[in-house]
Amino acid sequence: MTLYELARTLPNGFHDTEIKRTILDYEEGTASLTLDVFVGEVDAEPNERELYRLTELTLEGLAFWIIEPPSSGYLAWHPGSVRIDIHGAEHIPSAIRELPVPEGSFLNTIYVYDWNSFIYLAAQDARLTWLANAILRD
Repeated sequence: MTLYELARTLPNGFHDTEIKRTILDYEEGTASLTLDVFVGEVDAEPNERELYRLTELTLEGLAFWIIEPPSSGYLAWHPGSVRIDIHGAEHIPSAIRELPVPEGSFLNTIYVYDWNSFIYLAAQDARLTWLANAILRD
């Protein structure tokens, strides 16, 4: 499954999802991301809207994971999670899009709001594993 296909299974895609942890396993060729996925209803009352669910996103057959530096004026590191959204390959620069990847791989970008920059990736499969029930944030 691609990240876009996975996003279509979620109420809001990956909009306003937060990355809490990323683990790159070079031996296995995987990336594991611990995420808080926004699953609330956008049109709900403010005190009912901020519903998030903890999950692990696993990317298998990882061909590359390239992190752009933060834009000027944005901090590269701060305690806490970073807020993201998933986009297709349209934001990937041509030099990166031309990198060799195994047949059947998909290309995606992860936009990091906190850095105003992108993570570019190519992988062969994506899956979610829910780690907890949804919780309402204040």
